[in-house]
Amino acid sequence: MVFGKELLKDSGKAYRKLLVAGLICLILFPIVRWTGGFGNFQTPHFGDWIEFLNMVKYPHSLGFTLITLGGNFVLLFLFEKIHCKLEIWKTPLLIFGKTALYFYFAHWFLFSAIGLLFFFIKGNLLWLNAGWAAGLLILYPICKQYLEFKQRTSPDSTWRLI
Repeated sequence: MVFGKELLKDSGKAYRKLLVAGLICLILFPIVRWTGGFGNFQTPHFGDWIEFLNMVKYPHSLGFTLITLGGNFVLLFLFEKIHCKLEIWKTPLLIFGKTALYFYFAHWFLFSAIGLLFFFIKGNLLWLNAGWAAGLLILYPICKQYLEFKQRTSPDSTWRLI
């Protein structure tokens, strides 16, 4: 809500503040993690970087919150800066973004069905990525149709929330 209000006032300034907030979060993350990862049931092990990044999502820990918010803030800033160069990717990202909850529920069912194929097929990482890409290709027109339906409904319709 605060970021939305800042965007309405001055979008350039709002994105700069977002970048600063993201970088602060990313700088604070290793400090919090090295000091025991406040709120994280899985204390950090210092064997390698994967162990350092291995955190428990629930219950929420300060380290998990810092790294996810920091990464998301920086990515949002970067997407805003390079959005004109993403013309080919812009439409699919907007469609998936405008139907995020619908996509979330639909992907459960679709990727569960695709996952059943891996029970019968001995796959590798290439097959896994192919299944993921196929799932996105299937979900794209479904989400696009839902977005068109959603835009045809009245602004106070419950369908607009999904």
